[in-house]
Amino acid sequence: WLAEVAPDGQVLRQVRLVSAREVQLAGMLATPDGGLVLCGRLFDAVALDQRAIVLRLDASWAITWQRELFAQETLEEIVAVPSGGWIIISGIALFRLADDGSVLANVRYDCGGAWPILHCLAPVGADEWLLVARDRSPAGGTANERLLLMRVTSNGAVLSVRTLDT
Repeated sequence: WLAEVAPDGQVLRQVRLVSAREVQLAGMLATPDGGLVLCGRLFDAVALDQRAIVLRLDASWAITWQRELFAQETLEEIVAVPSGGWIIISGIALFRLADDGSVLANVRYDCGGAWPILHCLAPVGADEWLLVARDRSPAGGTANERLLLMRVTSNGAVLSVRTLDT
């Protein structure tokens, strides 16, 4: 279910996102036209299948498009790109989607044999973003954990990386 609630607690509108699989939302962003872009995952408890999903709702909350991006991942955060479209991060990937939902970029970052866990994204300039990630060296263990501050473009290209030992 998705609901809009007034400050006094009154439900203004609600919609059930119907699917054969359970929809678990993790991120939401309002759009200038009154609609929403939602991200999360679809989960099928019977088949033990999980897929990342992005949905675009119009101002009346009707689904205008939806994209399943890849299996075994939950999309965590979504931000609007000033030039159009969205950037969505998951545990290990950054996606750039156009306004129509088409995938413009799908980037996974390899840090010397380890996949970093992406945490948050913030704008720092024209078409530049600060991506915070945590990674463990191939030796493993929390003693080898590092914090990565990555400056990236809207399409995920790395401009610079700063490593902070924890």
